[in-house]
Amino acid sequence: MAFVFKQKGSRNWYAGWKNQDGKRVNRSTGLRNTQGNRRKAQKMADEFEDASKNMRAARKVREVISEFHQELTGQEIATRNVRQYCDQFINMKRGEVSESTIGHYTNAFNTFCEWLGGRAQEDINNVRREDVASYRNHLLESVSASTASKKVKAARAMFRAAMTEGLILEDPTLELKLGVGKHAKAGNKRAFTIVELKKILAEAHGEWKSMVLFGLYTGQRLGDLSTLRWSAIDLERGEVRIITRKTGAYVVVPMSTALRAHIESLEFGDDPEGFIHPELGDIYDNKSSTTLSNQFSGILARCGLREPVRHSSKEVGRDAKRQASTVGFHSLRYTAISLLHDAGIPEATVKNWVGHESSEVHKGYIKTDRESLQRASDALPEGI
Repeated sequence: MAFVFKQKGSRNWYAGWKNQDGKRVNRSTGLRNTQGNRRKAQKMADEFEDASKNMRAARKVREVISEFHQELTGQEIATRNVRQYCDQFINMKRGEVSESTIGHYTNAFNTFCEWLGGRAQEDINNVRREDVASYRNHLLESVSASTASKKVKAARAMFRAAMTEGLILEDPTLELKLGVGKHAKAGNKRAFTIVELKKILAEAHGEWKSMVLFGLYTGQRLGDLSTLRWSAIDLERGEVRIITRKTGAYVVVPMSTALRAHIESLEFGDDPEGFIHPELGDIYDNKSSTTLSNQFSGILARCGLREPVRHSSKEVGRDAKRQASTVGFHSLRYTAISLLHDAGIPEATVKNWVGHESSEVHKGYIKTDRESLQRASDALPEGI
């Protein structure tokens, strides 16, 4: 049964009830916690509970609660669509958190809104728990469990803030597990075969063909390669220098003969800080990695290596029923590592070459010399 109570530090009555899953939910009524308002607050709590347990459509719940709230308090409940509140949340956080955290929130919310598609322009109340669960599972198809968890945690922080402000009836991320499930199991992703690589290179064009070659010959991640700048290329020393976005590690990859030939075939930009892949770099910086992942998935689909990414205005974001794929851009990293190991390159050298940190490396850090790294690069096959 719904009840009302006083929350420490608040001057308003709070309503408490159990939702359709039997989980307790608390929400401010917006009514001052005076004895004269207690009956009104209880009536509002009962309405909250009834709307929640009967699982009314989100839009209908909003209409009922708004009308009821205005009747009792004389005030309208403010509304926000998902995109608006994401922007509002980021503005609230400026000055409270570091710029890198603001960047993380921005990237995470861009990914979420892009996945929602047209629904990002709808009332934030319309997002339900199963929507966020589908979003989490979508992320786990193309990124690590850790990355998926961080993006969903950003959404959780945003929804909890909206709950505190009284913009939503229930938090759709409540008790949602992050970054778990069959997609998060080790070994879900695999390397490409040489035959598959040839198909991909035949299908990829322009900047994507270049990205595939950089991915294979440096073993680096999608975000790092799409935003790679000309200043990172040292032709005199034959090196590509990257500060990885994921770990902040400084990685120096000696150029293989094939990579050097490819770089020299590109049209050098006038600006040393310009992107080597300007179109893809601009997409990554201004939208999200999801757009690039989906573009590469389209290439793989045309090669028959995975199912196509479907879009539907009638469904939540991407097709939730699409099977998880074992290949993606990260498979180029797996491929490079696999080829190096097959060539007999020592494990410590391979880990240093790709900038991969692990518990083994931390237990006994081994510094790999430049000559060993060059041998690793030269071990990769040419003429694919």
